[in-house]
Amino acid sequence: MIGTVVFLAALLSGCESDPDASGRLPEASSILRTAAQTSRGLHSGHFDISVNGRLPGVNVESAKGALTRRDDGKVDAKGTAKVQQFGQLLEMEFVLIDPSVYIKGPTGGFSKAPASMVTNVYDPSVLLDDKRGIANLLSNLRRARTEGRETVSDVETVRVGGTLAKDKVAPIVPGIQSDVEAKFWLSEGKSREPVRAWFQLPPQRKGSGARMIEVSLSKLNEPVTVRAPK
Repeated sequence: MIGTVVFLAALLSGCESDPDASGRLPEASSILRTAAQTSRGLHSGHFDISVNGRLPGVNVESAKGALTRRDDGKVDAKGTAKVQQFGQLLEMEFVLIDPSVYIKGPTGGFSKAPASMVTNVYDPSVLLDDKRGIANLLSNLRRARTEGRETVSDVETVRVGGTLAKDKVAPIVPGIQSDVEAKFWLSEGKSREPVRAWFQLPPQRKGSGARMIEVSLSKLNEPVTVRAPK
């Protein structure tokens, strides 16, 4: 049940190609400041978060869905996730409406449980949280540098790289033990909307590969409706 809403999978093609670094690039600190301000104003969006490598306590292979902020400030979420359980890959559906979460496995209908069973391990509302979410990461990127321009999901973006302290990124990347390398793709134009974020974690043990996490955001501030299943 816990893994249902932790999200995530492993497809990181956005970081495998070199961006276009030709021409004049905007200053990293300026566009990060604008992007952070834009992110604080987000009230809804679609997410697709992915992981390549194992994270402690995270058994999700892939997940995606949508979020919306309620009038009381709390964030509701819905989506699907592929979860490794007992050596099998299971696809589940979840609906999170605080204080409850509804989960549907491969068979049967939805089961209702306290939202804390999920949010104590990973809270999906963190993406829209001003103090712990994307806005906070953009405001705290260290040694920031503009790396070039890329087209991401048909959106023209500027890629910015840097480092994030583990305490800043921990709410979005559970189970980390060290600082991480990070990259953000910010849309061209005045608002600098966050389109994608990417984090690289050190190997868990000597000889193992680096672990990578990607967060894609789309349809920002478009209407999202989350209702409890019947």
